[in-house]
Amino acid sequence: MKNENLYSTKDLLTAAAFVSLKFKIQGVDYQIEGYKRKPVGFFKFENTQGLIEAEYKLAHKELAFEPLEFMATYHHLKSWVENAYNNPHIDFNEISKKGSG
Repeated sequence: MKNENLYSTKDLLTAAAFVSLKFKIQGVDYQIEGYKRKPVGFFKFENTQGLIEAEYKLAHKELAFEPLEFMATYHHLKSWVENAYNNPHIDFNEISKKGSG
């Protein structure tokens, strides 16, 4: 995390939980990882006290959210990252040279 005002995670489950709780995505950085060269999204959120508390509760299995909304959000975010790889306006060769998007 470069900016202290932003929280960044590549964990889709964490990102989906935060979005399900109505935390807004501030941006997404992309990176190519692994020998299969798969795109990975780093979801950025505003680093607020509420987000810190949600992260703590998530880590301690105390976080509650609506399961259907969570699953729909999870699949949407996963599709978002995978489809970005096919976007002709994103040069993943350039991204992989830099290490992040």
